[in-house]
Amino acid sequence: MTDDLNAYRQKIDKIDVEIIKLLESRFEISGKIGKAKTIANEKIFVPEREKLILKTLKAKTKNPFLARGIEKIYREIFTASRNSQKICREKFHHPISIGIIGHGNFGELLARTLEKYWGGAEIKIFEPRKKIDGENFFALKDVASQELLFPCVPISVIPKVLESLRDYISDKTTIVDVCSVKIFPIECAKKILPQTRLIATHPMYGPDSTFDGTDFCGRKMAIYNISADKKLYEIYKKFWKNLGVEMVEMTPNRHDELSAFSQAYIHFIGKIGEKMNIKETSIDTKSFSFFCNALTMMNSDSEELFRDMMTKNPYAKTMRKEFQRTLNQIESDLK
Repeated sequence: MTDDLNAYRQKIDKIDVEIIKLLESRFEISGKIGKAKTIANEKIFVPEREKLILKTLKAKTKNPFLARGIEKIYREIFTASRNSQKICREKFHHPISIGIIGHGNFGELLARTLEKYWGGAEIKIFEPRKKIDGENFFALKDVASQELLFPCVPISVIPKVLESLRDYISDKTTIVDVCSVKIFPIECAKKILPQTRLIATHPMYGPDSTFDGTDFCGRKMAIYNISADKKLYEIYKKFWKNLGVEMVEMTPNRHDELSAFSQAYIHFIGKIGEKMNIKETSIDTKSFSFFCNALTMMNSDSEELFRDMMTKNPYAKTMRKEFQRTLNQIESDLK
């Protein structure tokens, strides 16, 4: 190793130490901002503020190589800062019993999140593939009688699951639907368990988008009170708001109408890409690489979920017809 190289590396080491010191100072101030936001009852996630910071930093960055990566670097800093601000908030506390049916990707994320952030929650999980031990997993009859009940199962089996609850569900239970379509599960619940209180939700996030449940800031949840106690409904919304989730209230019908041309549409495009074997090449543009990454994410979902989104949302068929009509029009225009 030359003396010059060694000297340069020593300088880099010193600079890295200074960067860490500055980041720690930034996080200290960020924590104070979190406390101020709590007092003022303001949101943790302020996208306009982050966009302004990025715009300013890009304008001030002279090195072209650094300029290309500055946004990615600061996105990570923003995420960590938001998490530090959340820690400044008091832990959400409200004694309640919670039942979760299904311990797949989302069921596990939900259980972990509720256990970590909901103080006073007693959580029981039923998963048919797991052994009932009375500590981690419980019998269906024990889980079904809890105050909040989350069926975290594939959309297509919702009727069967609701039927299995008939003999066990308590009159104090409120079912929280978490399906990615809304009309179908709510109508099923009304028909099969007509006396049970209902909250319709669509958490528009999962383990990947929340970094395994460590960052919910800026994520969205569609929600609507079908027949739940108003006080309990507000408590449930407050829990997620406390984690930085934006609550978007809308009816099941409006949800499915919008979702058909957003979530269902993008998964439909993803399925087309999968069937066409669209892959990255050696001459990809940045936008195409981004598209391929999105395809990978979309196609990581199960075939069952894709089919349910296309068949259980009454507006999805309209979307596909409009897609086909538009494709035919484009083909005609190109002749």
